[in-house]
Parts: sequence; structure tokens; C-alpha cells
Amino acid sequence: MEWSICEIIKKHYEEIFDHQQILRVHRSYMVNLAQVKGYTHLGEILLADNLTCPLGDTYKQHFVDVLGKKA
Repeated sequence: MEWSICEIIKKHYEEIFDHQQILRVHRSYMVNLAQVKGYTHLGEILLADNLTCPLGDTYKQHFVDVLGKKA
């Protein structure tokens, strides 16, 4: 399997960020958990400043588990 430069960069950042604070939630998105205000069951994460980002099916269960531990 060939890796694109973007995938290598995303993997690098995923490794260096604190996994307790920054979490991959979609193949194109990582979020700072301190900015998460909630999520919808339709797969959307609600962030500070009325921002949103998608929650990928692959990452949903881990996100819910981590968010539950933060509460």
C-alpha cells in the first residue's frame, strides 16, 4: 500500500499529540477534546464557537468511549 504525504503527516501528528487531548475522529480530522461540546447521533461533532466536524464511523466508538471518560 502506498502512503500519500498527507497520510504520513497526519500519522506523524497523531503520534506526537497527547492522545488524552487530541483525537482522530475522521480520516481527515483530529480534534482537541477541550473544544468538544457534544456530538449528534448523525455523526457530527459540536465544537466551540459553533463549529462542527464529521465523526467517521470508524472512529465513533473510540470517540464516545474517550468522551465518556472525560465527563
